[in-house]
Amino acid sequence: MLPLPPGDVEEMELVQKGGFGVVYRGRSQTLGMTVALKVIQGSYIEDLMKELRKESNIMLKASHPYVLHLLGVYEKREGDLIKPCLVMEYMPHGSLCTFLSSQPDVPCALRFRILHQVVLGMKYLHSLQPPIIHRDLKPANVLLNAYLDVKITDFGLSNILGSSSSRHGSCAGTLAYMPPEAITDLNYKPTKAYDVYSFGILMWSVFTGENPYGNAPNHLIVLKVPEMQRPDETALNRWDGVKIMPEAKQLMRKCWDGDAECRPSFHDCYSVTSRSVKQYEGEMDSTVEKCLEHLRRPHPSTKVDSDVSLRVSDFQQRYNQSRTPTLRDEESGALNTSDDLSTFNEKTEFAGRLCVTAVYSNRVYVACVTRSHLTQGLLYSPIR
Repeated sequence: MLPLPPGDVEEMELVQKGGFGVVYRGRSQTLGMTVALKVIQGSYIEDLMKELRKESNIMLKASHPYVLHLLGVYEKREGDLIKPCLVMEYMPHGSLCTFLSSQPDVPCALRFRILHQVVLGMKYLHSLQPPIIHRDLKPANVLLNAYLDVKITDFGLSNILGSSSSRHGSCAGTLAYMPPEAITDLNYKPTKAYDVYSFGILMWSVFTGENPYGNAPNHLIVLKVPEMQRPDETALNRWDGVKIMPEAKQLMRKCWDGDAECRPSFHDCYSVTSRSVKQYEGEMDSTVEKCLEHLRRPHPSTKVDSDVSLRVSDFQQRYNQSRTPTLRDEESGALNTSDDLSTFNEKTEFAGRLCVTAVYSNRVYVACVTRSHLTQGLLYSPIR
């Protein structure tokens, strides 16, 4: 693992904030390429270094085309503090979550390819000796490279199966993608079946482009999952004409089975996803190229995005705290635009789709997705 010298990474730009770190895009002089820089979060240098070693060791063990590659380590200076960082491949098309939200018309062929590549990456991780359990497999942790190939990332919660340092319990992970046994059993020890369950929920998300369980807050998801409630399958009806879809739905149901012993392995999943990709073999290259061509198209105008930000600011000033907003769980997912921002929509026009990404206290975080750009902002809104 290559330690990069101080000041090596330049032109840093914030890309993402998460519970286990902040991700920047920058340019490494030593590597001569654009990189992603993950700054490990924590209060004490000992804890930071422990997390850095843990995640970097897991990434170094996991060398695979569909797993994000670790390029080196770096120390980022923030005032008087020096924060340890992981230097990784930069993925220009961001996360699968963002991609599906901004590209609702992704062809079924590409969706199947994405799922197949996730299966290949996870099959590899589970085949290692000892196996690596991801524990947080979800669209936000699946990145897409310049050719829309998958890269599984974020090993902050991962376990090396059998390791004495493994973190157990039901407090880690993302509830909507967490199996029932991890929610109900305080002494639960993660197994391969954990990731398979998450993949079943991820399949639903890839085909629908939506958040599982909609706007349900975490305290309701905790009740739904152990009672065998799963995401709404009718949301997949748009793909009823796809020949391989019945088999894909059957796999999805098996993956999210409430009994961990009944779930398939990723080797079993591979037999289904490989057939789905084979079905589109003749058209896959052209499908991917069409998607890339769409992504390469210039923005309608940079003024559109500026106007959105200005109107958000104007709305904040004119409607500041006019009513008390509904309290929502920050991590419960996006809210419905039509229901929650009707007042905002009456006052503004924009070339795109507006959605609420988080609501808590009296703050509303919004994101406007135009045809090829994401503009985010904060406003104070009279939510009903």
